[in-house]
Amino acid sequence: MADVSASTPQEEFALSVLQGLVNREEPSLYLLHPNYDRQDRQWLDELHLEGYTSRPIAISDVWARFRDKLKGAVLYDGEIMDEIGEFHSNQLNQTNLLMMVGALEDAVPVTPEMNETLQLPVVFDARGKWSSQYEMMHWAYEELFPHMNPRMLATNYPGIFYLTDYLVAFKIFTFWFPEDRTIPEENLLRGILASTPPNTPLVGWWFNWMAEPKDPGQRHADAVMEPPGVLRGSLFGKVLTPSHEATNLTVHSGVPVGPHRHKPPTAPEFNPDKVYYAHIISDGDNLGEALMMRTRDLHWDTPERGSMPLGWSFAPAAAQMAPPVFNYYLRTATSNDLLVGGLGLGYTEPVSYLRAFPEQREALYEEYARMTDESLEWIDTSCLWLINATAEEEDRYAKASSGQLQGIFTGYGGSPEMASTRIAPNNVVAFHSATSEYRGTTEELIEVLVNEIREAAGDARPAFINAWVVNWGWRLDMLQEVERRLGPDFVCVRPDVLVQFRQQYEE
Repeated sequence: MADVSASTPQEEFALSVLQGLVNREEPSLYLLHPNYDRQDRQWLDELHLEGYTSRPIAISDVWARFRDKLKGAVLYDGEIMDEIGEFHSNQLNQTNLLMMVGALEDAVPVTPEMNETLQLPVVFDARGKWSSQYEMMHWAYEELFPHMNPRMLATNYPGIFYLTDYLVAFKIFTFWFPEDRTIPEENLLRGILASTPPNTPLVGWWFNWMAEPKDPGQRHADAVMEPPGVLRGSLFGKVLTPSHEATNLTVHSGVPVGPHRHKPPTAPEFNPDKVYYAHIISDGDNLGEALMMRTRDLHWDTPERGSMPLGWSFAPAAAQMAPPVFNYYLRTATSNDLLVGGLGLGYTEPVSYLRAFPEQREALYEEYARMTDESLEWIDTSCLWLINATAEEEDRYAKASSGQLQGIFTGYGGSPEMASTRIAPNNVVAFHSATSEYRGTTEELIEVLVNEIREAAGDARPAFINAWVVNWGWRLDMLQEVERRLGPDFVCVRPDVLVQFRQQYEE
């Protein structure tokens, strides 16, 4: 374990690439990153709990120990790192290219000053090579893409190195484009997305934030941004796992999934005179959020968790890319906790998905729906949360169910007027959210959610309500207060219990 939390960006970058190279054989190097060292220490503790051992190692000793794994150095001008935190960068995107060259050449990106100490043979010199972002990305697409992993892509804001080890280890072609793109840049972006097969992974993030913005008035990055990025990725059948804040994945992905399963729910006896509702907590599809102390501090590790039934959106890819993280959540889950597959196999826009392939779309979508059904088994769940879908898209997933998928919860927000429940093919139950993405004070949030659930229930009994909540604005004690104010005629249940009750109820 090497602590780079106080290192310069140049040193963190070099060691992150080194980590990806040496961990290809087996997990050997673990890093504590700037701003994320607490997260890295917590998950190292989890690895220790699983029986793995580690010891601290000085950075100088890291270079000595792993030098024989390297074939050389990729030289660059260290001043490009001065653009980290700028709204619009010019040369910083080199970091993605330098990383890919290093992945192909078994080399680390270093400044000339760093290499005076390391004395590595130079295999590539990037200084003065590109005059613009388009020129460098076009060069990368022509020169590097043919030699990279043909079934995976990444989009990553340059100057952030949390995911670097994973991108290097698996030789993943990594791109980044600004929000206000020229026509050649837009065409290149679409060309890159079209160059890997449909229904293949995309990792990283369509950045709209920076770790340390220099201008308080421009806190987001000049990047493709989330809605247009997800739209473009979906058009070309790219399955996004948000993972820009996921560190040490070359270590985590080398650990097996544990034997843990969900505990049976504590379910009440069905009463046709009651209203049953289930909460789905949003944004857990982000693998970085699963690793972040933010999620654990706000919700999972609080004393209130386990006191009431909750559905937790969760990235199925966590079981493949970070088994120790998945193991932790399932190991510590109570009988009131259910992981819910977040947004399908990954983050896609269901209505737009695969529209770049009109003649093949039906067959490809059917394949993707089957893959999603299989991915729910990875995290031992029968429930799926979709950010947006019509009945047509819901039915695609339902028809592909082998029996694993039982319930679909649709909506990033909703309303009482939009709320619905129906039986889709294969007896899969589809719910649309009755609750909105309302933002306000604690009291306003509680009151609005109570009113929306009541309004959605109406006078019909029984009633079945998808009471989705956005993770950013809610605490578990607030949901406890919602439950108290609704009273005994409204019963909060786990999402899988809500599904079972609706399947058993004959209208």
